[in-house]
Formats: sequence, structure tokens, C-alpha cells
Amino acid sequence: MAKPISPKVVFLDLVPIGSNLVLIGASYRMLQSLFASSILTCYLVAALMLIATIVSLVALTLHETTLRETLRVLSIQSFLLIIGFAAIHLGAGLKGDAEPIDLWDALYFSIVTWTTLGYGDLQPQDGLRVLASLQAVIGYLFLGVVVGLVGAAFNPPKQS
Repeated sequence: MAKPISPKVVFLDLVPIGSNLVLIGASYRMLQSLFASSILTCYLVAALMLIATIVSLVALTLHETTLRETLRVLSIQSFLLIIGFAAIHLGAGLKGDAEPIDLWDALYFSIVTWTTLGYGDLQPQDGLRVLASLQAVIGYLFLGVVVGLVGAAFNPPKQS
């Protein structure tokens, strides 16, 4: 008999990751024409992606999770957010040398923004500068959390 899915797995993985996958699919297929015409739609989809991610992060704090589970959830959420932001930027368009912008350009821009490299060859549309800045801050926070968790794992607290 199959083992039932625990509520921890549902809250950590299935609900937020499934929500982000649906948003990414909708962003890529159905909302691209809306992104180009409505900056508000871009911010709404980004807010929904962030809410799904916050649910996942809150679940990490409410349930006792191992370092491996925590890093898995953070990695998956990072990957999904990068792709989600890329879908938004693909629909809204980017300014830069490469015209027209394709999926790879949008993914490249999203990764460069997430990692706060900021090469400058591609730029968000004027109305999406705040969104790109928010993406950079979120990427910076995610990286800080991962580095802190890994550092804590290699340097356990001393017992007195």
C-alpha cells in the first residue's frame, strides 16, 4: 500500500511549487500579450509568485525540516522564481542590443538580475525597473540564506 503524503510535503512542495508552475505556464502562454500592454499585470503575477514562495518559506519555519529539505525547497523556489521573472520580462519586453527578445534572452536577464551581476546589456522596460530591482533583492536574500545555512551546517554550535 502506498504511503500517504504528509502535510509537511504538501505545504513545502506541492502547494507553493504547483502554484508557481501554474503561474509560470500562464505567464508564458496566456499572459504575454497582457504583459506587453499592462505593467500592472506583470506586478500582479510577480506578487502571486512571491506569495506562493512565502507560503513555502513559512512552512519551512513551522515544520521541522532537515538542512537537505530546506536547501531543496530553496533551490526549487529559486529556479521557479527565475523562470517566472523571465516569463514576465519576455512578455513585457527588454531593452537592449538583441531585438527581438527571445526566451533565452529573458532567462539570461533574469539570472543576471537574480544574482545581482547586472551586466547592463539588457534592461527592463521603464515600468518594470522596480520589479527587476525587487528580483535582485530577492535573489540576494535567497543567496544569503543558502550561504548561512551551509555555513551553519559546517560550523555547528559548541555545547558547553
